[in-house]
Amino acid sequence: MAAFSPVGQRIQQALAASLRRDPSTIAAGDHLRDDLGLDSLTVFELLYDLETTFDLDIPNEDLPDLQTLGDVIAYVESRVTASPPSAGNAATRTPAAKSNARRR
Repeated sequence: MAAFSPVGQRIQQALAASLRRDPSTIAAGDHLRDDLGLDSLTVFELLYDLETTFDLDIPNEDLPDLQTLGDVIAYVESRVTASPPSAGNAATRTPAAKSNARRR
């Protein structure tokens, strides 16, 4: 199995924790619904967590293209690398700033 990028590892770990599975059993080619057993609600929860973790907005029109774990990783990586880190980036904000941002 190919190694994941740092972003891919974070996504794989989050998905594994959500599914209560060993991360090594989750591959990039795994289909979110067919192979991993995610239902629509769980997919939306995963995408919401990714939006929060990576400070992204995933538009509804992009959802049909996110079928496999590899699709999700490639999508998030393209969005993260497309926007350089800023003071508003969730990865660089303090816990208090993150909390305040959620209340807006």
